Amino acid sequence: AHVDKPALSFGLALQPGVMAEVANSRRFRDSGLLARFLFSMPESTVGKRDVRQRLTISRMILNEYEERIFGLLGGRELTASAPRVIGMADEARECWLDLAEEIESKQGEHGELESICDCSSKLPGAAARIAALFELADSGVNAPNVGLKATAAAVRLCRLLIPHARAAFGLLGADA
Repeated sequence: AHVDKPALSFGLALQPGVMAEVANSRRFRDSGLLARFLFSMPESTVGKRDVRQRLTISRMILNEYEERIFGLLGGRELTASAPRVIGMADEARECWLDLAEEIESKQGEHGELESICDCSSKLPGAAARIAALFELADSGVNAPNVGLKATAAAVRLCRLLIPHARAAFGLLGADA
C-alpha cells in the first residue's frame, strides 16, 4: 500500500525498564525515531496509593469532553479531503518564535540541551502542532487562526516537557 501524505499520532505508556532496553540499540536514536516523541516521566506512586479509594469522573467533565470531541468530529467526511492550512496570529507567532529561539540557543556545543538536541530541535514544531490542536479544541474546527492563548498554553506545556525528555534520554545513557 502507498500513502501519499501519511499522518500518525499515538501515545505509548512504557515502563522505565523498556526505555532502558531501547538504549541497547542505537538504531532507535540514530534513525530519529525517539526524537519524534514527547516524553513524560511522572513520579512513581507505587507504595503510596490508596487501594480502597474509588475515583470517578464527574458527569460535567464527561459531558464537556464528549461535546468537544463530537464537535471536532461532527460533519466530517469519512474520506480525507484537501487539508486546511491554519496560520498563527501575529502575537501567537511571536510567542512561538520566542520558544524556538530559546531552544535553539541551548542546543549548541556545551548548551543545556546539547545531549538531547535531536529531540529538542523538534520541540518547536511540536509546540506549533499542539497550539493548533488547542485552538481547534477550544474554538472549533473553523477557527480562523491559532491565537495567543492556545500558543502560550502549548509553549508552557513544551517547556514542562524538557526535563522529562532529559530524564527519558538519561535512561538511554544519552544525557550527560
